Amino acid sequence: MFTENKVPAVKELTDDTFEHLTQASSGATTGDWFVMFYSTDCVQCLRMVARWETVGAKLKQRVNVALINKSTTGVSTARRFNVYDIPHFIFFRHGKMYRYDTGRYDINSLVSFAKEWYKNVRAEKVPVPQSPFDNFTQVVANLLRDNPWILKLASICIGILVVITAVSKFKHKPETPQKKEK
Repeated sequence: MFTENKVPAVKELTDDTFEHLTQASSGATTGDWFVMFYSTDCVQCLRMVARWETVGAKLKQRVNVALINKSTTGVSTARRFNVYDIPHFIFFRHGKMYRYDTGRYDINSLVSFAKEWYKNVRAEKVPVPQSPFDNFTQVVANLLRDNPWILKLASICIGILVVITAVSKFKHKPETPQKKEK
């Protein structure tokens, strides 16, 4: 009985291991994956971890169950899948992803979703992994979206620079003395 659970039922994924282990964007040749995005500073997430282990045990041999820390080792992956609120659950199957957003976090609901209920949710195409440039532009876009004052401040600074440049350009220059002819 105890020998069946030598390997943990829930795997820990990171930005570096996510695509290699799940192969989510290439068609999921490693099987179906049910992933929980969490953060260590989220009390509800920490309470969910024990339940998530039970979900993993119940789905063993059927679905790969994993965790990814949105705040530390899974920042890029969370951004790739537009995960902003936590805990957040996504089921990956055959190049499609299904978001679990019913708000019910009991074990039976989560297991049921991974077995059959995901079919009742709109399937989304799994986005391809982002390049470092894509990650950078997304970080800037998120920063501007979350902090609109930055854009206003930048606009004011650019305006001041334009005014200073225009004033210095059109400022009357003193005439240079001309040479006298002999």
